[in-house]
Amino acid sequence: MQRFLSILLLSFMSLSTTLAQEDNSNALSGIEVHGMVRWRPEIREAIDFQKNSRANFVGQKAWLWASKTFSDGSVILIRLQDARIWGGQSASPSATDTSAATTGTFLTSATTSKSIKYAESATDVREAYIDLKGFFDTPVDIQLGRQRLVYGDQRLLGGLDWANVGRSFDAIRFKWNHEKANTLHVFSSIIKEGNSADLNNISINSNTSATSPQDAFFSGIYNTYKGLNILHLDLYTFAKIDTETASSEKIYTSGFRVTNIADKKNIDDAAFDYTVEGAYQYGNDSKGRSISAWAGALLTGYTLDAGYKMRVGLEATIASGDKDASDSKQQTFNQLYAVPHWINGIGDKVGWQNMLLGGLNYSIWFMKDLKLYTSYVYVMRLESSDSWYAINGSAVSGFTSSKKELYHEAD
Repeated sequence: MQRFLSILLLSFMSLSTTLAQEDNSNALSGIEVHGMVRWRPEIREAIDFQKNSRANFVGQKAWLWASKTFSDGSVILIRLQDARIWGGQSASPSATDTSAATTGTFLTSATTSKSIKYAESATDVREAYIDLKGFFDTPVDIQLGRQRLVYGDQRLLGGLDWANVGRSFDAIRFKWNHEKANTLHVFSSIIKEGNSADLNNISINSNTSATSPQDAFFSGIYNTYKGLNILHLDLYTFAKIDTETASSEKIYTSGFRVTNIADKKNIDDAAFDYTVEGAYQYGNDSKGRSISAWAGALLTGYTLDAGYKMRVGLEATIASGDKDASDSKQQTFNQLYAVPHWINGIGDKVGWQNMLLGGLNYSIWFMKDLKLYTSYVYVMRLESSDSWYAINGSAVSGFTSSKKELYHEAD
């Protein structure tokens, strides 16, 4: 933590130097202010495959952000967000209560008596960071503060922007770009601070019998080689360390991603595209069991012009499951901070854990900004001894079937 604070102090010193070099007469240059409001009505029927389970609601997300770009390319950005469900505030007969929502029933299934709770009304800072170019005259940029971490197809790490609230990390990130051919990012974030006392001063408990602070961290190295238009190679390693469990959880994930669609504009429209990704996990879980898990994905397609531009695509996704919950090995792949929406079907019914998915899709463009997309996916569990995992990575409660097959989906 002392090392982190030292880096933080040096970052602000460098920022002060950058600001001092700016031409005061152009203090307003490089300033941009933006806003966004998104309303999204959703109608969900038979959510848990029970006829009477449903959720109909309107989600609202509002952003207001401002940024300042300096002459050397450094950026300061602050993005405020308000996310809520219409009618999600504490109810009052006069409709004058606009305070934060209290937890209420979001979905109720008459057949299973289950309920999903919500409290999606919050105004907060979505992003607040400084991005310093050429940190202390080195080829390394440094980004410090609350920020989005988005990599690859977001199968393991993404901003979750499709959701109403989204995801941000309190992190420090070092970025190195080499002549547009290679990009290397190294980051570390604090997921939970055990010494946090919110707005009060932190007090140290000298009682030797007290438990030590419980922290959680997420760090990673992500390298992208993009020297060839037909091949981009990503290599990465992520580390999630959580000390709040009885046996400190340590999940390490190493993997690769190969694709040619990152620079689709440089490929002929009648082109074959592909993306292949694979990852392996190791370490130990919260129960002290050793981790040995893996996952893979293949997406491919062909785009042609037959009067209208169209594409036919195939996809296959797999992730390991636990064969025996009573042994000393944890074999269920952990999707970390994924954004499985869309890549595992629009219905959002499965995460990248103990699953096997096969799919076929077709797209046709009637004009540049009007496309019809259709798809079919078939999903099953890889191991019948393990759970069915939802899009957020949690086990689906109440699922007791011994069959591997889960569902068919048409979009």
